[in-house]
Amino acid sequence: MPPPVDYRDHPEKYYTGDFPPGKLLEQELPENVEIIYGEISKTLPDFKKKISPDARIAFVSIDLDYYSSTMDCLEIFKWRDSFYLSKVSCYFDDVNNIDHNIYCGKLLAIDKFNNLNLLRKFSRFNQLRNWRIFKNALWLDQMYYLHVFDSPLRSNTQNKKKITKLINPYIDF
Repeated sequence: MPPPVDYRDHPEKYYTGDFPPGKLLEQELPENVEIIYGEISKTLPDFKKKISPDARIAFVSIDLDYYSSTMDCLEIFKWRDSFYLSKVSCYFDDVNNIDHNIYCGKLLAIDKFNNLNLLRKFSRFNQLRNWRIFKNALWLDQMYYLHVFDSPLRSNTQNKKKITKLINPYIDF
């Protein structure tokens, strides 16, 4: 962990030097996997350049502990709409810790992002627990969608090939 910026990074909980990276060897990774080490604010621009024009970001796991680094990471969601699906599944690892709150850490970063971005908003998954067999799994409360409201998929101007029609055999249309 780098040094905390201020109280919003939970300096009472995380200390400089905690959680050193494992430095996986390239030959141990699948061919299509790359790990990028470094501060997100410095590595994100190069990552953006590597994304294929045909690719869409569909899932992001955010395990950064600090408010400041989470804010840096959320910059990934400010790019043009063609980088994403209309909603992106996101996992935030610390949002349900007993001592985390909306005034620091990831919850503050999510709140600030939502307040600053009109057409991109995070919200927790609705009804996820009800759709799962194991309803007490902790990760269920850590799943969010980033709603990309400026996505062309959220526009009614797309050319839809087939009209969706609900059929009721008891009613004659």
